[in-house]
Amino acid sequence: MVLNTFAASIQTGHIILKFLLTIIVILCAVGLEILGGIVSRELERTTVILILDASGSMDKEDYSGDKKIEVAKEILLDTVSFEEFKLRTVGLTVVGNSSNKCHVATLVKPGINNRSELRTQIRAVEARGKTALAKAIQQAIDELKPNNFLAESVKYLINVLKPDREAPLVVLVTDGLETCGGKFADTVKAAKKKGIDFRLRWVGYAVNEEHLSQIYRIVEECDGKYFRANNKEELQQVMYEVISEEGGFKIQKPKGIAIKSWKIYLENCDSDEEAILGRRKINESDESLWGKHSLPPGTYDLYVYFENRSSTKKRIKLVVQKNRIQEVRI
Repeated sequence: MVLNTFAASIQTGHIILKFLLTIIVILCAVGLEILGGIVSRELERTTVILILDASGSMDKEDYSGDKKIEVAKEILLDTVSFEEFKLRTVGLTVVGNSSNKCHVATLVKPGINNRSELRTQIRAVEARGKTALAKAIQQAIDELKPNNFLAESVKYLINVLKPDREAPLVVLVTDGLETCGGKFADTVKAAKKKGIDFRLRWVGYAVNEEHLSQIYRIVEECDGKYFRANNKEELQQVMYEVISEEGGFKIQKPKGIAIKSWKIYLENCDSDEEAILGRRKINESDESLWGKHSLPPGTYDLYVYFENRSSTKKRIKLVVQKNRIQEVRI
């Protein structure tokens, strides 16, 4: 009788153990599927955190006579609607925008389905207070930190599966420098020492010329890139370049040669597409030819034709990389 009871207990124990093991296997499978789905999605996304300076100085006019804060808001509203933003995780941090002098707030946490909220918050911003840039970059950094075990696991798997994946992008739009005593460069360097990697893009809008050398120094210390805009049109172009991350090329101006007209053919080696970038009579000082020509990353054959140089065409191989401008010599 005792043996039968013992045997029955063992059998019941085996059934319970199998049941528990089955539950564990199912939970692990579901967990891995969820984790795999998150990793798969995140591999295709880049996080972008926009930092808008809405301090009191942004209530002043830019070099074209337009109020800086209104222009910046309009351009940011356009920016969050860019085609390039569709698969991006986007957040918004604002400097100022409060009677509290050194106020900084993350108005929209990084997310994929938050465009309506982003537009609402951007429209409501007012230029008030001081410029706490160091505090703002620290808040952006905090948003990039994994805040739980799942987020940490996702980050680890992404680094294993795609170690060359682009780091998050932090875009700061400001008209000046820190006025709240913070140390912007020290904050960035401390974060990177802890392994929090991101790409800094400092967009200087209608900046006082006297501040430029100091800004250049700060951006260089942060291993970032500086972009300058003095009016609405320039700010719009700069923001597109920053977000779309197009590369391109720049033709080096020949010395001592007067060029009457020109034509550039561009063939995309990856898609067999052909486009004429431009053809018209130009002056020797015309910057439309010598300026930057933006292109999506890829391999191209560039054909340059000058009418008054023996009517010959020159073929140049271009390998366009993100955020890099290739110098082309004719």
